Amino acid sequence: MKRCAMLMLGVCLLATGCQQANQSADDYVLPAWYEQYRVHAHTRLSPNWRDKPIFLEAGHKLHDLGFHVITRHIKTGHEGAWWPSEVGAVEPWAQQTDYAQKIIDEAHDAGSRIIVYHRHMEDAAMAVEHPDWICVHPDGKPALKRRGLVLCMNSPYPDFVLTRLKELAARGADGFYFDEMHMPKDGCWCDYCRKRFTDETGLNPPAKIDPADPVYQKYIDFNNETIRRTFARWRKALHADYPKLVILIGSNSYPAMTERHTTDKLYRIADAMKTEYSLPARRGPNRIFTKDKSMVEPDADERQALGWALSRDAAEGRPPHVWAHGLVNDLHARFATAALITHGCIANLDNNEKNIPDAELFAGSTELGNRVSPAFAGARPLRWAAVHHNEAARDALLPDESAAWKQVLYPTFGAYRALLKAHVPVGVVTDSLLEDGRLDGYKLLFLPSENLTAKQKANVEAFKRRGGVVVTQQPQWQWHTSEGMAAATGQFMQQIGGVLPTAPVVVTGGADRMQTDVFTADGGKCVTVAAVNDFSWVYTGRLFLRNGKPATKIDPRTIQPPAPCRNVVIHLKRTDKPRSARDLASGKTLTVTQEGDGYAIALPDFECMAAVVVTYDQ
Repeated sequence: MKRCAMLMLGVCLLATGCQQANQSADDYVLPAWYEQYRVHAHTRLSPNWRDKPIFLEAGHKLHDLGFHVITRHIKTGHEGAWWPSEVGAVEPWAQQTDYAQKIIDEAHDAGSRIIVYHRHMEDAAMAVEHPDWICVHPDGKPALKRRGLVLCMNSPYPDFVLTRLKELAARGADGFYFDEMHMPKDGCWCDYCRKRFTDETGLNPPAKIDPADPVYQKYIDFNNETIRRTFARWRKALHADYPKLVILIGSNSYPAMTERHTTDKLYRIADAMKTEYSLPARRGPNRIFTKDKSMVEPDADERQALGWALSRDAAEGRPPHVWAHGLVNDLHARFATAALITHGCIANLDNNEKNIPDAELFAGSTELGNRVSPAFAGARPLRWAAVHHNEAARDALLPDESAAWKQVLYPTFGAYRALLKAHVPVGVVTDSLLEDGRLDGYKLLFLPSENLTAKQKANVEAFKRRGGVVVTQQPQWQWHTSEGMAAATGQFMQQIGGVLPTAPVVVTGGADRMQTDVFTADGGKCVTVAAVNDFSWVYTGRLFLRNGKPATKIDPRTIQPPAPCRNVVIHLKRTDKPRSARDLASGKTLTVTQEGDGYAIALPDFECMAAVVVTYDQ
C-alpha cells in the first residue's frame, strides 16, 4: 500500500508539472525568410574542411545554385568553439580567427540566411572540467555517443550552452538547428537527475531500465520534461534579444510515433520541428513488422505523409524543417522536394561537401521549390478533419509494440490514410492540443482510443455541441491486416458519409498514389491546393554498403518517373466565386467553373506537382 501511495503521489506531481508545461508558441510568428523559401540547403563542412576554399565559399556557391537559406555546421561534435568564445575551450585554429563570424558573414554576403548547426549534447572540455555534468547509465557508466560524452540538461551545462548560443546570435546567426535526441533516450542517472526526480515526485529513481516498471515510466516522463524545460528556457532567453531567430528542435524518432522519447509538448514550444525525410518509414521505428507477421507494414509514402503532418501540426501548423539526404539524382531530388512542400514542409536538401555546387543534382529542385514557394508563404493547414495522435493510450500499452500498433497506432494511421486518399483536408491533433481544446475550424475528429483525460473528454463534448462530428475507433475495425484495412476503411468512410460533403476542398482524378494537402492564408482570402504525384519510389540514403555491395536490390538511379497525373479537378465548396486561380508549378492561369453551389478548377496534366493558389475577394 505504501508503494502504491508513493507511486500515485509521483504520478500526481508529474501530472501537475505537465499541466504547467502545456506552453505553446501561439504568439510566435515565423520570420518571412524562413518559410517564403520552401527549399533550403544543408551541408556539414566540419573543421576537416577549413583548409579548403569551399569552407569559406559555400554560401556563395549554394546561393548561385538557387538556395536562399542554408544550414551548415558551426560546431560538429564535442570539439571547442570555432570562435573566440568567452567560455569553455576554443579550437586552436579559432583562437585568433573568428571562423563562426566568417561563415555567417559569407552566407549573408551571398544574399542567404544561415541556420547554424550547433551540436549541443557534447563538449569534451566541459566533460573533463565538470565530470559531474556527464549523463550516466543506471550502472554508473557514462553515456557515450559517437560524437562524445553526453552532458546532462539537469546540470549547469545548459547555462554554458546558452552563453555560446548568445555569442552566435550576436554574430548574426539567423537560426539554430538542434539535432539528435538531446538527452539519452533511456534516461540519465547522474546526481542532478536523481535528486531532481525525487524532489519533484517523492520517488526514488528506478534501479534499472525496465519498461514494465511504472516508476521507470515516470522517469521517462521526467526525462522528456527535462528536455522541454531546457528548450523553453533557451528559447525565451534567445527570443528576448533576437526575436527573429528561428529555433529548430530535433524530433529524433517522434514522427514515427512509436517511441516515448519526447512528447508533443516539446514541439508546442518549438519555432519549428527539425526532422528527416525517410524517418517515419525507417526500419528502426518499424521493426515490429519483421517480428509480428500478423500485421502488414504500412506503405512508406503514406507513413511519411502522416509523419510530416504530425511534425507540422504538433507545432500548430508551423512548417517543419525536413532533412533529405542521399538523393541519387535530379528525379529523386525533385520528387522528394515536391512531396515535402506539398505537405507544408521545408525541403532541407543535403549537399555533399565534395560536390558543392551540384547543379546536376539540385538545379531542378531549387527551380521548382522557388517557383512554388509563394503559394505557401505564411500559409497554414486548412482545418476540416483531424486525427488524434493519442500518446497516452499508446504509452499505456508499451512496451508491447504489437498491442500499441493494433489498438492505437494503426487506427490512427488507417483513419489518416482513408482521408488522405479521399483528398480532403486532414491534419493531426496531439494530446496537449486536445487538452487545450485546440479544435477551432475542424468539423470531423477521429479518436483512435477513448483513453482520454477529463479535460480532453470535456473538449470533445464541447466540439460535438458546436456541431463537430466525432468518430471513435470500433472493435471490428482491424486496420492492421490488408483485408482489415480495406474493410475498416470502407466502414469508416461510410460512417463519415454525412459530413464528407461539407469538406471545403476535395480533389479528384490523378494517380492512385497522388497525395494532396490544403493551406490557407490572409484570413481565408487565399487557399493553396497542393498535389504531388506518386513518390513512393523515391530513395534516400547510401547507394552502397560499407562492404561495397549495393544497398538496394534495384539501383534507384534506373527508376523512371511515374506517368503524369491526369484529369485532376479541385472542387471548392464555397459559394463565393474565386477571383483567380493559378498553378505556380506550371505557371498557368486556370479556369474556374461553377459546379452546383460551388466551383471547380481543372488542372493541366502534371509530372511532379501542382500548387494552385485560389484567391477570393473576402
